[in-house]
Order: sequence, then structure tokens, then C-alpha cells
Amino acid sequence: MMLIERMTFVARYGKGDALLDSLREFNRLFGARLGSPGRVATDRTGRMFRIVWDIDHADLAAWAASTATEREIFGTPEFAEWFAKMEPLVESGDRELFEAVDL
Repeated sequence: MMLIERMTFVARYGKGDALLDSLREFNRLFGARLGSPGRVATDRTGRMFRIVWDIDHADLAAWAASTATEREIFGTPEFAEWFAKMEPLVESGDRELFEAVDL
């Protein structure tokens, strides 16, 4: 069973490129600890600039391990500094977890 973690960010008006740069900075700062950066796509249509970030996990245990690492990162001063710059760029966001199925 493969799981796809999808994080969707809607940028504040005029802040899409800055948000994308912020996510690149996140990957530079913390990506080595989290593993594969996954796939990032931008949607410049719709109500606002959206960024969709998909990360594949082999199974539920792999996803749980990844979220445990995230919680460790979230407690660091480096994350707090990064988040303080990123948060004002975001209008809204969602996190979803999909199970990949064969057709």
C-alpha cells in the first residue's frame, strides 16, 4: 500500500512566488532529515495561487515515522524562524492522506 501525503497551500494575493521560495527554503533547511522532497506543482488558476506538495510514503508506518521527524523539526528554533516568515504568506492550507489503489 502506498500513501500520498498532499499538502495544499493557498497563497495570499500577490504572495505566490514568495511562498514557493519559502517552501524551497524549508526543503533546503530540513529536507535532508525528511527524505524525498516529493513533487511540487503550482496552480496559477482558481481563486488564488495554489501550491500542491505531494510526498509518497511506502505505507502507514513510513508516514508515521515521517510525521515523528516533522514533530522534532517543529520544536527547533530554526523552524520557528522559518515559520514566522512563511505564515503571513498563506491564506489557507490543507493536509490530506490518500491511499494509492490499482485500477
